[in-house]
Amino acid sequence: MICPRCGYGKNGEWRPVLSSVCRTRGGCPVCAGRIVVKGVNDVATVHPEIAEQWHPTLNAIKPDQITSGSGLHVYLICKNCGYGQNGEWHPLLAFACGSGVNHTGCPQCARLNASHNRMKRIRKCTTKPIISVGYPQIVAMWHPTANKFRPDELTAGSGERIALVCPDCGYGKDGEWTPLLFTVCKYGPKCPACRKVRR
Repeated sequence: MICPRCGYGKNGEWRPVLSSVCRTRGGCPVCAGRIVVKGVNDVATVHPEIAEQWHPTLNAIKPDQITSGSGLHVYLICKNCGYGQNGEWHPLLAFACGSGVNHTGCPQCARLNASHNRMKRIRKCTTKPIISVGYPQIVAMWHPTANKFRPDELTAGSGERIALVCPDCGYGKDGEWTPLLFTVCKYGPKCPACRKVRR
């Protein structure tokens, strides 16, 4: 048989059992990624952007010896930030290649981009001030370890729950006081423990 898409079999190398051809509807092993043909379906040909990031010493196989659908873990080095030089980035090749050019990217760059994009959104928000600038009282009560974000990363209109610690009674030091940030900015950081005492 000869595959009409990739031409595999033109030299007589594809001679499947007829029953298997009928069962798989004539599925070509090269197109399906079960056989590697250099220059046709190998990673270096199909995903040159992944081949460029191939670690030069830690991989036991070269990008022209494997297909993009492989379940093998491979070592990559980010061409932008250098992450992976010490072998810390070793994704499944199938996930790294993904679909077309939309492959799984460098995790370090993804973290930096997420942080950068979050700060850009904050800077664009002109109607609501950043907590670290407009609400020093809330900054003073900010829990030092229980919050995912810093006061300079959130605005007064945020719906994020934040952990606060009362400076008077210490309520919240174990992370039990987590009000919505926009309500604290609107009504003030009123400690629930102190309010019970006052009653």
